[in-house]
Amino acid sequence: MSRRIEIRAYRPEDDAALVELVRELQAYEAVIYDRLVPASEIGRWYVERLLKDCAEHKGEIRIAECDGRIAGYATILTDVVVADERDEVTYSHAYLGDLCVTAGDRARGIGRLLLADCETIARRAGARWLRITAHAANARARQVYQACGFREQFINFEKNLD
Repeated sequence: MSRRIEIRAYRPEDDAALVELVRELQAYEAVIYDRLVPASEIGRWYVERLLKDCAEHKGEIRIAECDGRIAGYATILTDVVVADERDEVTYSHAYLGDLCVTAGDRARGIGRLLLADCETIARRAGARWLRITAHAANARARQVYQACGFREQFINFEKNLD
C-alpha cells in the first residue's frame, strides 16, 4: 500500500492533533526520564510555547501528514545564539527541537523526512550548524540521528545523590 507523506508548515487547525502528539512524546520519554510533566498535563499551553520559541528564534513547526492525517511533527529554530559561554565566541546555530512520529507510523521514514525538511530550512536560513538533543537512553533516536549525519558533540554526566 502506497502512503502519501507530505511535510508542511503548522496551521492553527493542527492544534488538537499536535497536543496529542506532544502527549504521546511525553509518555514515551517519561519511561526513560522521570522528571517530565505528566502527559495528561500537556495542553494548548505547550503549543503556545513552541510558537513563542519559533517567533524568538526564527523557527517553524513542521507537520508530517500521512494520507491526510497528522503523523508527526518537528520544530526547527534557525537562530539560536550562544553567548553565555565564557570560553567560546558568540555564535548561532539551528536547533531541531521536538521531533515526534506517532507510534503507528514509526519506522516508515517519516522522522527522516522531518529531519531532512528541517535541515533544508536551516541551510536556507544560513545556519552553519544544526543541533538536536536526545536522551542518552533513547537508543532508537540516537541511532536515527547518527544515520542522518549527526555526531555526538557534548555528553552530560549525572550522578544520583539520593
